[in-house]
Amino acid sequence: MDQLCFSGQIAWGKLTPYSGEAGAPASLRNSSLSICLREDLPLFLGTPAPDEELGHEAQQVLEQLQQRGALFYHDLTKYCNLLPSYVEQGLAELVAKGRVSADGFTGLRALLIPTAKRSALKERRSRRGSNLPFSLEQAGRWWLFPEGRATDHGAPRSTERLEHLEAIAHILLLRYGVIFRKLVQRERCAPPWRDLLKVLRRLEDRGELRGGRFVSGVWGEQFALPNAIPLLRAQHKAQGDPAAGGRRTVMGDEGFVVLSAADPLNLTGVITNGERVATRYTDRILYREGVPIAVHDGTTLRWLEKLRQEMSAPDEMERLAERMKRTILARLRAFYGKGIG
Repeated sequence: MDQLCFSGQIAWGKLTPYSGEAGAPASLRNSSLSICLREDLPLFLGTPAPDEELGHEAQQVLEQLQQRGALFYHDLTKYCNLLPSYVEQGLAELVAKGRVSADGFTGLRALLIPTAKRSALKERRSRRGSNLPFSLEQAGRWWLFPEGRATDHGAPRSTERLEHLEAIAHILLLRYGVIFRKLVQRERCAPPWRDLLKVLRRLEDRGELRGGRFVSGVWGEQFALPNAIPLLRAQHKAQGDPAAGGRRTVMGDEGFVVLSAADPLNLTGVITNGERVATRYTDRILYREGVPIAVHDGTTLRWLEKLRQEMSAPDEMERLAERMKRTILARLRAFYGKGIG
């Protein structure tokens, strides 16, 4: 991730508008941050509110970045004439409000660890002759997001708006292969479906994508890339048609896959029936042949209602619970915190 950031291929930051109260401190840990190709960054950036209130530290950091351009952490501390802890607070607020980012992903990792805890870890590692795997000093330069197309305080020209919507439509199609309203609505950076739908119909008329019914159990119009349709048919044929008495094949190790609930592939309640599993990084979801069957919250295993009786054998439950436990590299335990299994 850091290599991709430093090479300029990807960028990270808060791309959705800040929704907190004016003047209230923004919580970085509760912010929705995004990672995108750097070349696509202008597609998702809007114009920040001119009357947005910032804390004293954040305002000073912002002014230095506006006057001097991208700065390393040490230079930022010197020019702001603030203690490092205050500069850190200012950076955290600016990141949470979608105003700044850094060359490296390491900067975000460092901001998510409390200062006191990071200082203790740094002191302990220095005694052993090793450095922290993430720190503000290793983040490269901190820089302001460029202003993208005006979305809140002015309207772009119709041709620019159309190009913008087409670019977003292609990004979503490349990500999922098939898109529909319920799927797009979970994308925080996506435009309203009513606007995207006009563009999708236009692309269908030009033969760049196909309209039809590709995902069962979903209402409304669906659109797919032409090369995605053969893949869907091959998958359907390999699994067999349950309605025709076919038998679903098993994929991988008994067809079981475990994903973090915070993974973008957590589409429970979107492309699958049943409840929506909240996107908490502490939770894990167990899938069997693409169907979510259980959720592990770090301590307990909760079976989803429809398959609870089928998989209720004690030895099976114990084996699957063990499979769903998280394993974290020792060097990342400080980043994730204590008490996460």
